Formats: sequence, C-alpha cells, structure tokens
Amino acid sequence: MVKAPRAAGPGAAVANPTRKTGIAPVGDVPWGTHLCLFYESAEDLAEVLVPYFKPGLENNEFCTWVTSEPLGVEDAGRLLQKAVPNLRQFVEDGQIEILDYSQWYTTSGTFEADKVLQACLEKENQAFKKGFDGLRHRHHRSLTGRTFQFQGKQESCQEPHGSPQKDKTK
Repeated sequence: MVKAPRAAGPGAAVANPTRKTGIAPVGDVPWGTHLCLFYESAEDLAEVLVPYFKPGLENNEFCTWVTSEPLGVEDAGRLLQKAVPNLRQFVEDGQIEILDYSQWYTTSGTFEADKVLQACLEKENQAFKKGFDGLRHRHHRSLTGRTFQFQGKQESCQEPHGSPQKDKTK
C-alpha cells in the first residue's frame, strides 16, 4: 500500500488533497468534508455506510462507526465484513472501531459535550501517532440521542475525512 505523503508543516499542501468516499454520486472529496444523509431504513443506511468505510480502510484512514438505531454494532460489523473480507485484521490493528451510541456520547449516562469533544481529539491524536493518514467518522448529529425526523426520513451525519496529518512540532 502506498500512503499519501504527510504535510511538512502547518498549512503545507498534501500530495493527495482528496479522498474516495465510496459513495458513487459523491465521488472524491477534499479532506475535512462533512456529508449528511437522509434515510428511511437500515438498508438505506447500510447501502451508503458500508461502501463509505471500505475505502477509508483501504487507504490507511482511522475509522469510527458510531452506531444507533436502526443499525446496531452487530449488524454494522456483519455488513461491513461482507464488503471487507479482512475486516477482522483492521479491527485487530486498531484501524476501525464500531461502537454503540452509548459508548461514544453517553458514557456517563448523559450527553456531555466536553467529554465527546475530548474523545474526538484523543482519537485524532491516537490515529496520527499510529501512522494513519486521516480520520473517517460516522455518527448521529442529534445531541439528544434521538434521530432527527424530517418528513418521515431519518437524518444521520458522517464526518468522512479529518485533517491529514500535520507536523505538530512547529
């Protein structure tokens, strides 16, 4: 596997400024892009998220899939395993974590924004220390633990691509 070169310092250009989303209608996107998905069923959600995580794993990105209804941890793992036969190795290598909503947002029983923000920053630092090129996340946007409803469709947000690694010594 050939890794995209890291940026030399703050504001430096990255050799590959775009990443594959795995979502055909979206195509490649720049680092830092956020996507939003409206869906009606678990099948709709899986149809987008499974191909979304696959290129992240294939291209040395650290991935976190924070699940919630209608697609739980076991279902997400089972569906992703079909598309990524060596998923177990990615899990063992610490390149992907598939977590329940309660493991990410409500670890103390209630939502605490500062704890969630701190967890995100820690994941970013861990990812770059382990040599990953960036971050790929999926989570619900709702801070209440409920999925938004909009004209009968559920809303879920992906943060597909964190910033590429930068030299943090300067």
